[in-house]
Amino acid sequence: MTENETALVEALTKAVTLHGEGRVAEAEAAYQAVLDIDPDQPDALNRLGFMAFEQGNSEKAVYLISRSIAVNPENPAYHVNMGIIQKKLQRLPEALECFQNAMALRPEDPSNPCHVAETLRLQEKYPEAEVFYRQAIEIKPDFFSAIHNLGVVLEEQGRTEEAEASYRRVLEGGGEAAPVLYNLGNVLKDQHRADEAIAAYKRAVELQPDFAEARVHMAFARFLKGDYAAGWDDYEWRWKIPAFTSPPRAFDQPAWDGTPLEGRKILLHAEQGFGDTLQFARYARVVSGMGGKVILECQPALKRLMETLSETEEVVANGDALPAFDCHAPLLSVPGLMGATLETIPADVPYLAAEKELADKWAGRFSSFKGIKIGIAWQGTAEKRGTQSRACPLSQFQPLFDNPDIELFSLQKEIPSEDRPLPDGVADLSPELNDFADTAAIMSSLDLIISIDTAIAHLAGALGLPTGLLLSTGGDWRWLMERLDSPWYPTIKIFRQPREGDWGGIFDQISADAANWPG
Repeated sequence: MTENETALVEALTKAVTLHGEGRVAEAEAAYQAVLDIDPDQPDALNRLGFMAFEQGNSEKAVYLISRSIAVNPENPAYHVNMGIIQKKLQRLPEALECFQNAMALRPEDPSNPCHVAETLRLQEKYPEAEVFYRQAIEIKPDFFSAIHNLGVVLEEQGRTEEAEASYRRVLEGGGEAAPVLYNLGNVLKDQHRADEAIAAYKRAVELQPDFAEARVHMAFARFLKGDYAAGWDDYEWRWKIPAFTSPPRAFDQPAWDGTPLEGRKILLHAEQGFGDTLQFARYARVVSGMGGKVILECQPALKRLMETLSETEEVVANGDALPAFDCHAPLLSVPGLMGATLETIPADVPYLAAEKELADKWAGRFSSFKGIKIGIAWQGTAEKRGTQSRACPLSQFQPLFDNPDIELFSLQKEIPSEDRPLPDGVADLSPELNDFADTAAIMSSLDLIISIDTAIAHLAGALGLPTGLLLSTGGDWRWLMERLDSPWYPTIKIFRQPREGDWGGIFDQISADAANWPG
Protein backbone atom coordinates (compact mmCIF):
# COMPACT_ATOMS: atom_id res chain seq x y z
CA MET A 1 0.00 0.00 0.00
CA THR A 2 1.45 3.38 -0.98
CA GLU A 3 1.88 6.19 1.51
CA ASN A 4 -0.98 8.06 -0.15
CA GLU A 5 -3.26 5.02 0.08
CA THR A 6 -2.38 4.54 3.75
CA ALA A 7 -3.17 8.17 4.50
CA LEU A 8 -6.48 7.81 2.67
CA VAL A 9 -7.50 4.72 4.69
CA GLU A 10 -6.51 6.37 7.97
CA ALA A 11 -8.39 9.56 7.13
CA LEU A 12 -11.54 7.66 6.13
CA THR A 13 -11.40 5.48 9.26
CA LYS A 14 -11.09 8.58 11.43
CA ALA A 15 -14.03 10.25 9.67
CA VAL A 16 -16.28 7.20 10.04
CA THR A 17 -15.36 6.91 13.74
CA LEU A 18 -16.15 10.57 14.40
CA HIS A 19 -19.42 10.25 12.51
CA GLY A 20 -20.38 7.18 14.55
CA GLU A 21 -19.66 9.08 17.77
CA GLY A 22 -21.99 11.88 16.69
CA ARG A 23 -19.21 14.47 16.43
CA VAL A 24 -20.76 15.98 13.35
CA ALA A 25 -18.58 19.01 12.69
CA GLU A 26 -15.37 17.05 13.18
CA ALA A 27 -16.64 14.20 11.01
CA GLU A 28 -17.58 16.60 8.25
CA ALA A 29 -14.09 18.10 8.31
CA ALA A 30 -12.57 14.61 8.33
CA TYR A 31 -14.58 13.51 5.29
CA GLN A 32 -13.50 16.67 3.53
CA ALA A 33 -9.90 15.79 4.36
CA VAL A 34 -10.43 12.43 2.63
CA LEU A 35 -11.72 14.22 -0.45
CA ASP A 36 -8.72 16.55 -0.37
CA ILE A 37 -6.59 13.43 -0.85
CA ASP A 38 -8.95 11.79 -3.38
CA PRO A 39 -11.82 13.96 -4.69
CA ASP A 40 -13.58 10.86 -6.05
CA GLN A 41 -13.41 8.65 -2.95
CA PRO A 42 -16.96 7.17 -3.14
CA ASP A 43 -17.43 6.23 0.53
CA ALA A 44 -16.52 9.74 1.64
CA LEU A 45 -18.81 11.27 -0.98
CA ASN A 46 -21.67 9.00 0.09
CA ARG A 47 -21.21 9.53 3.82
CA LEU A 48 -20.68 13.28 3.50
CA GLY A 49 -23.77 13.40 1.31
CA PHE A 50 -25.91 11.56 3.84
CA MET A 51 -24.56 13.83 6.56
CA ALA A 52 -25.72 16.81 4.49
CA PHE A 53 -29.15 15.18 4.24
CA GLU A 54 -29.29 14.71 8.03
CA GLN A 55 -28.49 18.41 8.39
CA GLY A 56 -31.34 19.37 6.06
CA ASN A 57 -29.32 20.11 2.93
CA SER A 58 -30.97 17.62 0.58
CA GLU A 59 -29.78 19.13 -2.68
CA LYS A 60 -26.14 19.00 -1.57
CA ALA A 61 -26.78 15.40 -0.50
CA VAL A 62 -28.14 14.49 -3.94
CA TYR A 63 -25.11 16.07 -5.61
CA LEU A 64 -22.56 14.25 -3.43
CA ILE A 65 -24.22 10.84 -3.51
CA SER A 66 -24.74 11.13 -7.27
CA ARG A 67 -20.98 11.52 -7.55
CA SER A 68 -20.42 8.44 -5.36
CA ILE A 69 -22.74 6.40 -7.61
CA ALA A 70 -20.97 7.66 -10.72
CA VAL A 71 -17.64 6.46 -9.29
CA ASN A 72 -18.96 3.11 -8.03
CA PRO A 73 -22.42 2.21 -9.37
CA GLU A 74 -22.12 -1.35 -7.99
CA ASN A 75 -22.49 -0.38 -4.32
CA PRO A 76 -26.15 -0.89 -3.30
CA ALA A 77 -25.80 1.27 -0.18
CA TYR A 78 -25.27 4.36 -2.32
CA HIS A 79 -28.48 3.69 -4.24
CA VAL A 80 -30.37 3.12 -0.98
CA ASN A 81 -29.17 6.41 0.47
CA MET A 82 -30.11 8.23 -2.72
CA GLY A 83 -33.54 6.58 -2.60
CA ILE A 84 -34.09 7.67 0.99
CA ILE A 85 -33.28 11.27 0.07
CA GLN A 86 -35.44 11.26 -3.07
CA LYS A 87 -38.33 9.82 -1.05
CA LYS A 88 -37.94 12.58 1.53
CA LEU A 89 -38.07 15.11 -1.33
CA GLN A 90 -41.32 13.46 -2.54
CA ARG A 91 -39.61 12.43 -5.78
CA LEU A 92 -41.16 9.00 -5.59
CA PRO A 93 -40.46 7.73 -9.13
CA GLU A 94 -36.79 8.60 -8.69
CA ALA A 95 -36.73 6.98 -5.25
CA LEU A 96 -38.32 3.83 -6.64
CA GLU A 97 -35.66 3.57 -9.34
CA CYS A 98 -32.91 3.91 -6.71
CA PHE A 99 -34.35 1.16 -4.53
CA GLN A 100 -34.87 -1.10 -7.54
CA ASN A 101 -31.21 -0.59 -8.46
CA ALA A 102 -30.17 -1.58 -4.94
CA MET A 103 -32.39 -4.66 -5.07
CA ALA A 104 -30.90 -5.72 -8.40
CA LEU A 105 -27.40 -5.42 -6.93
CA ARG A 106 -28.22 -7.24 -3.68
CA PRO A 107 -31.43 -9.29 -4.06
CA GLU A 108 -30.67 -11.35 -0.95
CA ASP A 109 -31.01 -8.29 1.35
CA PRO A 110 -34.65 -8.17 2.61
CA SER A 111 -34.47 -4.43 3.30
CA ASN A 112 -34.22 -3.71 -0.44
CA PRO A 113 -37.65 -5.09 -1.48
CA CYS A 114 -38.98 -3.44 1.68
CA HIS A 115 -37.75 -0.04 0.45
CA VAL A 116 -39.38 -0.70 -2.93
CA ALA A 117 -42.63 -1.70 -1.24
CA GLU A 118 -42.71 1.38 0.97
CA THR A 119 -42.24 3.68 -2.02
CA LEU A 120 -45.03 1.91 -3.91
CA ARG A 121 -47.24 2.26 -0.82
CA LEU A 122 -46.64 6.00 -0.77
CA GLN A 123 -47.72 6.05 -4.43
CA GLU A 124 -50.90 4.21 -3.33
CA LYS A 125 -49.94 1.23 -5.48
CA TYR A 126 -51.01 -1.20 -2.82
CA PRO A 127 -51.15 -4.50 -4.77
CA GLU A 128 -47.65 -3.87 -6.14
CA ALA A 129 -46.37 -2.95 -2.66
CA GLU A 130 -47.84 -6.17 -1.30
CA VAL A 131 -45.74 -8.22 -3.73
CA PHE A 132 -42.48 -6.71 -2.50
CA TYR A 133 -43.36 -6.89 1.20
CA ARG A 134 -44.06 -10.59 0.68
CA GLN A 135 -40.72 -10.93 -1.10
CA ALA A 136 -38.93 -9.36 1.87
CA ILE A 137 -40.72 -11.71 4.28
CA GLU A 138 -39.83 -14.72 2.14
CA ILE A 139 -36.16 -13.79 2.49
CA LYS A 140 -36.51 -13.11 6.23
CA PRO A 141 -39.58 -14.77 7.78
CA ASP A 142 -39.19 -12.89 11.08
CA PHE A 143 -38.92 -9.47 9.40
CA PHE A 144 -41.61 -8.01 11.65
CA SER A 145 -41.56 -4.45 10.29
CA ALA A 146 -42.25 -5.86 6.82
CA ILE A 147 -45.03 -8.09 8.20
CA HIS A 148 -46.56 -5.04 9.90
CA ASN A 149 -46.39 -2.98 6.71
CA LEU A 150 -47.85 -5.87 4.74
CA GLY A 151 -50.82 -5.60 7.08
CA VAL A 152 -51.07 -1.89 6.29
CA VAL A 153 -51.27 -2.43 2.51
CA LEU A 154 -53.73 -5.30 2.96
CA GLU A 155 -55.86 -2.97 5.09
CA GLU A 156 -55.69 -0.31 2.38
CA GLN A 157 -57.08 -2.89 -0.06
CA GLY A 158 -59.99 -3.65 2.25
CA ARG A 159 -58.63 -7.10 3.13
CA THR A 160 -59.19 -6.63 6.82
CA GLU A 161 -59.04 -10.28 7.91
CA GLU A 162 -55.67 -10.79 6.21
CA ALA A 163 -54.41 -7.51 7.70
CA GLU A 164 -55.53 -8.68 11.13
CA ALA A 165 -53.53 -11.90 10.69
CA SER A 166 -50.40 -9.88 9.82
CA TYR A 167 -50.74 -7.63 12.87
CA ARG A 168 -51.33 -10.60 15.17
CA ARG A 169 -48.27 -12.34 13.74
CA VAL A 170 -46.17 -9.29 14.63
CA LEU A 171 -47.59 -9.10 18.15
CA GLU A 172 -47.03 -12.81 18.75
CA GLY A 173 -43.51 -12.94 17.33
CA GLY A 174 -42.12 -9.47 17.75
CA GLY A 175 -43.70 -8.34 21.01
CA GLU A 176 -46.28 -5.68 21.78
CA ALA A 177 -45.89 -2.29 20.10
CA ALA A 178 -48.36 0.57 20.25
CA PRO A 179 -48.51 1.23 16.46
CA VAL A 180 -49.25 -2.43 15.74
CA LEU A 181 -51.96 -2.56 18.40
CA TYR A 182 -53.44 0.62 16.94
CA ASN A 183 -53.57 -0.87 13.45
CA LEU A 184 -55.05 -4.08 14.85
CA GLY A 185 -57.71 -1.98 16.56
CA ASN A 186 -58.53 -0.30 13.27
CA VAL A 187 -59.13 -3.55 11.37
CA LEU A 188 -61.16 -4.95 14.26
CA LYS A 189 -63.24 -1.77 14.26
CA ASP A 190 -63.74 -2.05 10.50
CA GLN A 191 -65.05 -5.59 11.09
CA HIS A 192 -67.44 -4.16 13.72
CA ARG A 193 -65.71 -6.11 16.48
CA ALA A 194 -65.88 -3.01 18.62
CA ASP A 195 -65.08 -4.54 22.02
CA GLU A 196 -61.96 -6.25 20.67
CA ALA A 197 -60.94 -3.00 18.98
CA ILE A 198 -61.34 -1.09 22.24
CA ALA A 199 -59.15 -3.63 24.03
CA ALA A 200 -56.41 -3.19 21.39
CA TYR A 201 -56.58 0.61 21.57
CA LYS A 202 -56.51 0.51 25.38
CA ARG A 203 -53.34 -1.56 25.35
CA ALA A 204 -51.77 0.81 22.79
CA VAL A 205 -52.53 3.75 25.08
CA GLU A 206 -51.13 1.89 28.11
CA LEU A 207 -47.87 1.47 26.21
CA GLN A 208 -47.93 5.02 24.82
CA PRO A 209 -50.21 7.31 26.87
CA ASP A 210 -49.85 10.25 24.47
CA PHE A 211 -50.95 8.18 21.44
CA ALA A 212 -53.66 10.58 20.29
CA GLU A 213 -54.73 8.58 17.23
CA ALA A 214 -55.35 5.48 19.36
CA ARG A 215 -57.46 7.47 21.81
CA VAL A 216 -59.56 9.03 19.04
CA HIS A 217 -60.13 5.71 17.32
CA MET A 218 -61.05 4.17 20.66
CA ALA A 219 -63.73 6.87 20.83
CA PHE A 220 -64.89 5.87 17.34
CA ALA A 221 -65.18 2.24 18.45
CA ARG A 222 -67.29 3.32 21.42
CA PHE A 223 -69.44 5.50 19.17
CA LEU A 224 -69.85 2.56 16.81
CA LYS A 225 -71.38 0.62 19.72
CA GLY A 226 -73.65 3.56 20.52
CA ASP A 227 -71.76 4.19 23.78
CA TYR A 228 -71.40 7.91 23.17
CA ALA A 229 -71.00 8.91 26.83
CA ALA A 230 -67.81 6.84 27.13
CA GLY A 231 -66.28 8.25 23.94
CA TRP A 232 -66.43 12.03 24.10
CA ASP A 233 -63.38 12.57 26.35
CA ASP A 234 -61.11 10.48 24.13
CA TYR A 235 -62.51 12.20 21.03
CA GLU A 236 -61.06 15.49 22.30
CA TRP A 237 -57.58 14.03 21.69
CA ARG A 238 -58.12 14.77 18.00
CA TRP A 239 -56.59 18.19 18.60
CA LYS A 240 -53.27 16.54 19.47
CA ILE A 241 -53.02 14.61 16.19
CA PRO A 242 -50.36 16.40 14.09
CA ALA A 243 -52.06 15.58 10.79
CA PHE A 244 -55.58 16.43 11.99
CA THR A 245 -57.49 18.14 9.20
CA SER A 246 -58.66 21.06 11.36
CA PRO A 247 -55.92 22.73 13.42
CA PRO A 248 -57.05 23.93 16.87
CA ARG A 249 -58.30 27.50 16.96
CA ALA A 250 -57.02 30.12 19.39
CA PHE A 251 -59.27 32.94 20.59
CA ASP A 252 -59.02 35.55 23.32
CA GLN A 253 -62.48 34.52 24.48
CA PRO A 254 -62.75 31.43 26.70
CA ALA A 255 -63.84 28.01 25.53
CA TRP A 256 -67.37 27.12 26.52
CA ASP A 257 -67.61 24.57 29.34
CA GLY A 258 -71.14 23.35 28.65
CA THR A 259 -72.85 25.37 31.40
CA PRO A 260 -75.97 27.54 30.77
CA LEU A 261 -75.13 30.55 28.63
CA GLU A 262 -77.63 33.07 30.05
CA GLY A 263 -77.72 35.30 27.00
CA ARG A 264 -74.03 35.14 26.14
CA LYS A 265 -72.96 35.05 22.50
CA ILE A 266 -71.24 31.80 21.56
CA LEU A 267 -69.25 31.09 18.42
CA LEU A 268 -69.67 27.53 17.16
CA HIS A 269 -66.91 26.99 14.62
CA ALA A 270 -67.01 24.21 12.04
CA GLU A 271 -64.24 21.66 11.71
CA GLN A 272 -63.32 18.80 9.41
CA GLY A 273 -65.54 18.11 6.38
CA PHE A 274 -68.85 19.28 4.95
CA GLY A 275 -70.63 16.19 6.24
CA ASP A 276 -69.46 16.86 9.80
CA THR A 277 -70.81 20.41 9.68
CA LEU A 278 -74.11 19.28 8.18
CA GLN A 279 -74.53 16.58 10.82
CA PHE A 280 -73.59 18.60 13.89
CA ALA A 281 -75.15 21.94 12.92
CA ARG A 282 -78.31 20.62 14.61
CA TYR A 283 -76.66 21.39 17.94
CA ALA A 284 -76.94 25.12 17.27
CA ARG A 285 -80.60 24.84 18.22
CA VAL A 286 -79.75 22.97 21.42
CA VAL A 287 -77.16 25.57 22.42
CA SER A 288 -79.70 28.29 21.71
CA GLY A 289 -82.10 26.46 24.01
CA MET A 290 -79.47 26.73 26.76
CA GLY A 291 -79.66 30.51 26.57
CA GLY A 292 -76.94 31.08 24.00
CA LYS A 293 -76.99 33.55 21.14
CA VAL A 294 -75.41 31.37 18.48
CA ILE A 295 -72.97 32.56 15.83
CA LEU A 296 -72.16 29.70 13.47
CA GLU A 297 -68.94 29.77 11.47
CA CYS A 298 -68.93 27.29 8.58
CA GLN A 299 -67.26 26.51 5.26
CA PRO A 300 -68.07 29.12 2.56
CA ALA A 301 -69.88 26.54 0.41
CA LEU A 302 -72.30 25.92 3.30
CA LYS A 303 -72.96 29.52 4.36
CA ARG A 304 -76.07 30.16 2.28
CA LEU A 305 -77.61 26.85 3.32
CA MET A 306 -76.77 27.31 7.00
CA GLU A 307 -78.61 30.62 7.02
CA THR A 308 -81.81 28.52 6.95
CA LEU A 309 -80.86 26.99 10.32
CA SER A 310 -83.29 28.31 12.91
CA GLU A 311 -82.22 29.95 16.16
CA THR A 312 -78.85 31.22 15.00
CA GLU A 313 -78.04 34.89 15.42
CA GLU A 314 -75.60 34.96 12.52
CA VAL A 315 -73.81 32.68 10.07
CA VAL A 316 -70.31 33.57 8.88
CA ALA A 317 -67.96 31.83 6.47
CA ASN A 318 -64.48 30.65 7.42
CA GLY A 319 -62.07 33.47 6.75
CA ASP A 320 -64.61 36.27 7.14
CA ALA A 321 -64.38 38.80 9.96
CA LEU A 322 -66.01 37.46 13.11
CA PRO A 323 -68.58 39.45 15.08
CA ALA A 324 -68.18 39.95 18.82
CA PHE A 325 -68.77 36.85 20.95
CA ASP A 326 -68.28 35.82 24.56
CA CYS A 327 -67.16 32.20 24.32
CA HIS A 328 -66.62 29.53 21.69
CA ALA A 329 -66.68 25.80 20.97
CA PRO A 330 -65.66 23.55 18.07
CA LEU A 331 -68.85 22.21 16.54
CA LEU A 332 -68.04 18.53 17.10
CA SER A 333 -67.14 19.16 20.75
CA VAL A 334 -70.63 20.42 21.57
CA PRO A 335 -72.34 17.04 22.12
CA GLY A 336 -69.53 15.97 24.44
CA LEU A 337 -69.88 19.18 26.46
CA MET A 338 -73.56 18.32 26.84
CA GLY A 339 -72.91 14.69 27.76
CA ALA A 340 -74.89 13.56 24.72
CA THR A 341 -76.01 9.95 24.46
CA LEU A 342 -77.58 7.94 21.67
CA GLU A 343 -80.96 8.58 23.25
CA THR A 344 -80.55 12.37 23.41
CA ILE A 345 -79.57 13.01 19.78
CA PRO A 346 -81.72 15.91 18.53
CA ALA A 347 -83.16 14.04 15.55
CA ASP A 348 -86.00 16.35 14.50
CA VAL A 349 -85.72 16.86 10.75
CA PRO A 350 -85.66 18.89 8.68
CA TYR A 351 -83.42 21.36 10.45
CA LEU A 352 -82.13 22.80 7.16
CA ALA A 353 -84.21 23.92 4.20
CA ALA A 354 -83.89 24.78 0.53
CA GLU A 355 -84.48 28.38 -0.48
CA LYS A 356 -88.08 28.52 -1.74
CA GLU A 357 -87.32 30.46 -4.89
CA LEU A 358 -84.56 28.06 -5.90
CA ALA A 359 -86.63 25.00 -5.04
CA ASP A 360 -89.57 26.29 -7.08
CA LYS A 361 -87.27 26.88 -10.05
CA TRP A 362 -86.02 23.32 -9.96
CA ALA A 363 -89.47 21.88 -9.41
CA GLY A 364 -90.49 23.60 -12.63
CA ARG A 365 -87.49 22.29 -14.53
CA PHE A 366 -88.13 18.74 -13.34
CA SER A 367 -91.87 18.82 -14.03
CA SER A 368 -91.41 17.33 -17.51
CA PHE A 369 -89.82 14.18 -16.06
CA LYS A 370 -92.58 11.65 -15.46
CA GLY A 371 -90.63 8.85 -13.78
CA ILE A 372 -89.37 8.50 -10.22
CA LYS A 373 -86.71 11.20 -9.92
CA ILE A 374 -83.65 9.91 -8.07
CA GLY A 375 -80.52 11.88 -7.25
CA ILE A 376 -77.35 9.80 -6.99
CA ALA A 377 -73.86 10.25 -5.52
CA TRP A 378 -71.32 7.44 -5.82
CA GLN A 379 -67.96 9.04 -5.00
CA GLY A 380 -66.63 11.25 -2.24
CA THR A 381 -64.50 14.31 -2.83
CA ALA A 382 -61.16 13.86 -4.60
CA GLU A 383 -59.12 13.67 -1.37
CA LYS A 384 -61.42 10.98 0.05
CA ARG A 385 -61.79 8.79 -3.01
CA GLY A 386 -60.59 5.28 -2.53
CA THR A 387 -61.58 5.11 1.13
CA GLN A 388 -63.70 2.05 1.57
CA SER A 389 -66.89 3.76 2.78
CA ARG A 390 -66.82 6.58 0.24
CA ALA A 391 -66.92 4.88 -3.13
CA CYS A 392 -69.25 2.68 -5.11
CA PRO A 393 -68.57 1.98 -8.79
CA LEU A 394 -71.10 3.77 -10.95
CA SER A 395 -71.58 0.52 -12.87
CA GLN A 396 -73.27 -0.93 -9.78
CA PHE A 397 -76.22 1.40 -10.43
CA GLN A 398 -77.06 -0.56 -13.60
CA PRO A 399 -80.42 -1.89 -12.27
CA LEU A 400 -81.50 1.74 -11.85
CA PHE A 401 -80.28 2.62 -15.36
CA ASP A 402 -82.34 -0.26 -16.71
CA ASN A 403 -85.57 0.66 -14.91
CA PRO A 404 -87.78 2.61 -17.36
CA ASP A 405 -89.74 4.13 -14.47
CA ILE A 406 -86.69 5.86 -12.98
CA GLU A 407 -85.06 9.17 -13.97
CA LEU A 408 -81.51 9.62 -12.64
CA PHE A 409 -79.72 12.86 -11.76
CA SER A 410 -76.07 13.05 -10.75
CA LEU A 411 -75.50 15.11 -7.61
CA GLN A 412 -71.72 14.90 -7.96
CA LYS A 413 -70.07 18.32 -7.99
CA GLU A 414 -66.99 16.53 -9.35
CA ILE A 415 -67.52 13.77 -11.90
CA PRO A 416 -64.57 11.34 -11.71
CA SER A 417 -62.72 11.18 -15.02
CA GLU A 418 -63.27 7.41 -15.25
CA ASP A 419 -67.05 8.01 -15.22
CA ARG A 420 -67.12 10.56 -18.04
CA PRO A 421 -69.21 10.68 -20.08
CA LEU A 422 -72.05 9.65 -17.80
CA PRO A 423 -74.24 6.77 -18.98
CA ASP A 424 -77.28 7.58 -21.07
CA GLY A 425 -80.18 8.52 -18.87
CA VAL A 426 -78.09 10.11 -16.10
CA ALA A 427 -78.37 13.90 -16.09
CA ASP A 428 -75.19 15.75 -15.14
CA LEU A 429 -76.13 18.66 -12.84
CA SER A 430 -72.56 19.56 -11.83
CA PRO A 431 -72.54 22.90 -13.72
CA GLU A 432 -75.50 24.00 -11.56
CA LEU A 433 -73.94 23.08 -8.20
CA ASN A 434 -72.26 26.27 -7.06
CA ASP A 435 -72.79 25.64 -3.36
CA PHE A 436 -74.86 23.49 -1.03
CA ALA A 437 -77.86 25.80 -1.27
CA ASP A 438 -78.07 24.91 -4.98
CA THR A 439 -77.70 21.22 -4.17
CA ALA A 440 -80.40 21.44 -1.49
CA ALA A 441 -82.83 23.08 -3.92
CA ILE A 442 -82.27 20.37 -6.52
CA MET A 443 -82.56 17.55 -4.00
CA SER A 444 -85.77 18.97 -2.55
CA SER A 445 -87.34 18.67 -6.00
CA LEU A 446 -86.48 14.97 -6.37
CA ASP A 447 -88.33 11.93 -5.09
CA LEU A 448 -85.42 9.99 -3.63
CA ILE A 449 -81.69 10.31 -2.92
CA ILE A 450 -79.27 7.37 -3.19
CA SER A 451 -75.78 8.16 -1.91
CA ILE A 452 -72.65 6.65 -0.49
CA ASP A 453 -71.36 8.05 2.82
CA THR A 454 -70.61 11.60 1.78
CA ALA A 455 -71.92 15.12 2.39
CA ILE A 456 -74.84 14.44 0.03
CA ALA A 457 -76.20 11.80 2.43
CA HIS A 458 -75.90 14.19 5.38
CA LEU A 459 -77.56 16.98 3.43
CA ALA A 460 -80.44 14.70 2.42
CA GLY A 461 -80.89 13.62 6.03
CA ALA A 462 -80.78 17.19 7.34
CA LEU A 463 -83.42 18.18 4.76
CA GLY A 464 -85.60 15.26 5.86
CA LEU A 465 -85.62 13.69 2.39
CA PRO A 466 -86.18 9.99 1.64
CA THR A 467 -82.66 8.62 1.29
CA GLY A 468 -80.90 5.32 0.71
CA LEU A 469 -77.38 5.25 2.18
CA LEU A 470 -74.94 2.83 0.54
CA LEU A 471 -72.57 1.67 3.26
CA SER A 472 -69.51 -0.53 3.02
CA THR A 473 -68.63 -3.21 5.55
CA GLY A 474 -66.26 -0.82 7.35
CA GLY A 475 -68.84 1.93 7.66
CA ASP A 476 -68.19 5.07 9.67
CA TRP A 477 -68.96 5.23 13.40
CA ARG A 478 -71.96 7.50 13.01
CA TRP A 479 -73.97 4.78 11.27
CA LEU A 480 -73.45 2.33 14.16
CA MET A 481 -73.04 -1.38 13.45
CA GLU A 482 -76.04 -3.42 12.40
CA ARG A 483 -78.85 -0.89 12.20
CA LEU A 484 -80.64 -0.20 8.93
CA ASP A 485 -81.96 3.12 10.22
CA SER A 486 -80.15 6.15 11.62
CA PRO A 487 -80.74 7.80 14.99
CA TRP A 488 -79.33 10.96 13.44
CA TYR A 489 -81.56 11.05 10.35
CA PRO A 490 -85.00 9.39 10.57
CA THR A 491 -85.55 9.49 6.79
CA ILE A 492 -82.38 7.56 5.92
CA LYS A 493 -82.52 3.85 5.15
CA ILE A 494 -79.15 2.09 5.28
CA PHE A 495 -78.08 -0.56 2.77
CA ARG A 496 -75.04 -2.42 4.11
CA GLN A 497 -72.70 -4.54 2.03
CA PRO A 498 -72.93 -8.19 3.07
CA ARG A 499 -69.15 -8.44 2.57
CA GLU A 500 -66.35 -6.13 1.43
CA GLY A 501 -66.82 -4.96 -2.17
CA ASP A 502 -70.07 -6.89 -2.66
CA TRP A 503 -73.07 -4.75 -3.44
CA GLY A 504 -74.94 -7.95 -4.27
CA GLY A 505 -78.64 -7.41 -4.82
CA ILE A 506 -78.73 -4.02 -3.10
CA PHE A 507 -79.44 -2.09 -6.29
CA ASP A 508 -82.04 -4.59 -7.44
CA GLN A 509 -83.79 -4.02 -4.12
CA ILE A 510 -83.57 -0.23 -4.46
CA SER A 511 -84.94 -0.39 -8.00
CA ALA A 512 -87.85 -2.56 -6.89
CA ASP A 513 -88.63 -0.44 -3.81
CA ALA A 514 -88.25 3.00 -5.39
CA ALA A 515 -91.95 3.51 -6.15
CA ASN A 516 -92.99 2.72 -2.58
CA TRP A 517 -90.06 4.14 -0.67
CA PRO A 518 -90.77 4.77 3.03
CA GLY A 519 -90.44 8.33 4.19
